Amino acid sequence: MKIPFLEFPRSLNFRTLDAFSQALVQVRHLDQVGIDFRVARWGTPFFLAASGILIAEHKVRTGQRLHCINFEHCSYFAHMGFFTSFGLAHGKLPGQASGSSNYLPINIIDSDEIRAEAEERDCAVGLVMEARAESLARILARKDDGPVVDALTFSVREMFRNIVEHSEADRLAYCAQAYPNRGHVEVGVFDLGRGLKAGLEENRKMSFEGDSGAIRCALMPGVSGKAEKVKRLRVKDAWTNSGYGLYMTSRLFRDHGSMSICSGNSGLILSGNDVISAPWSMRGTAIRLLLVEKRINDLNDQLAQYKREGAKARQEIGGAGLSEPSIASTSLARNFSGS
Repeated sequence: MKIPFLEFPRSLNFRTLDAFSQALVQVRHLDQVGIDFRVARWGTPFFLAASGILIAEHKVRTGQRLHCINFEHCSYFAHMGFFTSFGLAHGKLPGQASGSSNYLPINIIDSDEIRAEAEERDCAVGLVMEARAESLARILARKDDGPVVDALTFSVREMFRNIVEHSEADRLAYCAQAYPNRGHVEVGVFDLGRGLKAGLEENRKMSFEGDSGAIRCALMPGVSGKAEKVKRLRVKDAWTNSGYGLYMTSRLFRDHGSMSICSGNSGLILSGNDVISAPWSMRGTAIRLLLVEKRINDLNDQLAQYKREGAKARQEIGGAGLSEPSIASTSLARNFSGS
C-alpha cells in the first residue's frame, strides 16, 4: 500500500496549523501516514511546540506509524526539540538544547516535581514557579532586572501556577524566543490537562457556552473554578487562588503586546481593544505571550491599576469570587513577604 504524505506548512500560524490539523483528521483511519517537510521554512516557538504536540497526540490517539521525509534542512526546528517532541530521532530532545541569549527550546516541567520541591523547601508552589520564571525572563531580556524582566517573570509565573494548580496535567511545556532587532519577546506555555471549560465548570455559579465562552470567562477578574472554595475561607495567605492571574496577565499583554489563549476547540487573540477568534483544536490549554519591550514601564504601577479596575469590575460579574485579589496574583513575590 502506498503511504499518503501530508505536506507540513511552509510557515506556521493559526491558519496553517489548523489546516494541517484537519489534514491529520482526514487520514486518522489509516495504519500509517507520512509528513513531508520539503517546503517547511519557519515557525515561531509557540507554533513549533503546538504542532509537535499536535502530531504527538495524533500518534497516541490513532496508533498510526508515522514516516517523515525531507526534514534535514529544518535546523532551527531540530535545535528547538520539535522533531523529538513527537518521537522522531532527529535533533535535540525537549530540554536538551542549552538555548542562547535569544531563545529557550522546548522544555518540560513535571508538576509533581514542582510540588515536591515546594514541600522540601517548605514554601508555596508559586515561589518555585517564580524562580523558574525569573530565570527564563533574564535570558530573554538579556539583563538581570528591569521592567521587561519583571513583566515576563510575573506573567510566566502565573501561567505556570495555573497549570500546576488547575489543569490536572502531569506536565507543562514552554519555549521562548527574543527578537532583539524587532524589540519583542515571544513565550509559549502548554499543558495537556482538562482545559479551561472543565476547570470552570466546578464553579456552579458560572454560566458560559463551550470553550470560547470558558476562555472569555477565565479572563475576567475574580473568576475561577475554585472561587467558591476561596470565598468560604476566612483566612487567606498571599498565594490563595483568587481568580486574578489570567486577568492581570491579559491586561498586561493587551497593553504591551498581545496574548493568545487557546483551549479545546477555540482560541482568542487579544491585543489592545481587539479580540480575534483563532482556529484551534487541541486538548488542554495553550498560551502565547508577545511582549513589545519598549512599551513596558514600571510593572508595580501597572499591576496596581489593573487590580483597582479588576476589583471594581468583579462586583458586576455573576459567579466571580467576592474576595479581594490575593497578593501574589497582583505582585511579584519579592515585593511581599508571603511564602
